[in-house]
Amino acid sequence: MLAFDQELKQQGINPGTSADLVVASLFAATLLEWVPISGESAGK
Repeated sequence: MLAFDQELKQQGINPGTSADLVVASLFAATLLEWVPISGESAGK
């Protein structure tokens, strides 16, 4: 895993940023009730 991380860094690729954006988007969508939580329907 460390070798893969180093390879990405050498290529200037930071997958952590993409992961942060995905999590922030899901968090915002949950707050706006766009994404159901625990199998419940959104908005209920």
